[in-house]
Amino acid sequence: MAKKKSSAKPNGTLPKLSKTFSNLHNRVSAQLAKENIQPSWKFSYSGTDDPSIRKRYTTHIMGRFTCNNKTCPNPGWGSKKISIVIQELPGNRYNAVVFKQRCKRCDTLGVMAIDEECYVERVSYRLKKWSGIKMEEHEHFEQKRGLPHKTDFCEGVMARTCESVYGGKEWLEAVVQKKKTTI
Repeated sequence: MAKKKSSAKPNGTLPKLSKTFSNLHNRVSAQLAKENIQPSWKFSYSGTDDPSIRKRYTTHIMGRFTCNNKTCPNPGWGSKKISIVIQELPGNRYNAVVFKQRCKRCDTLGVMAIDEECYVERVSYRLKKWSGIKMEEHEHFEQKRGLPHKTDFCEGVMARTCESVYGGKEWLEAVVQKKKTTI
């Protein structure tokens, strides 16, 4: 893998490695309303390091990324394993933090476009379970066939939230240590 370049933008700020999708909260709420869950859940902008987090669940969603590097020949890529961490906070609040991926050709942080239906389904499913609703596993929650997850380019791995099935805790620690030494 090529040596990492600086991730700083021209104005000196660092790019955001994750994103929240508060604009999808109404769709999540509509799914929860079908179960008449009371009190209703509210979206929170807290990060993954909020000390008041009560529960945390890591999973993945699907989507696409485009490479923002004008000199890179890679226009973009699809991913069936975009790392997401869903968190419960006090006061029936939640958030869902989605982690970006890097281009395998130039290591530039990709611009993310998630599969919104997948996001809404995963988040509402977890909130229903946390609300005490008995849920069956859906077949689309099973591992999808496709290319293996590229952990070297996953920001969820760096944040220690990627639930990749390609290794255990020791493997994850080794990847994180390897990436820290190459930055």
